[in-house]
Amino acid sequence: MQNISLFFSKWKMLTLFYKKLTDENKQLLLVKKSLLYVKSTASGQS
Repeated sequence: MQNISLFFSKWKMLTLFYKKLTDENKQLLLVKKSLLYVKSTASGQS
């Protein structure tokens, strides 16, 4: 029984870690997109 609880705690940590990674990746994508948008609008105005 102890092995099962250990497995679940590790699984929880892994899923949380994975979720954190995907959230950070989404934020990075948003930042990149907004930067590209700002660049394109700035070059279009000049």
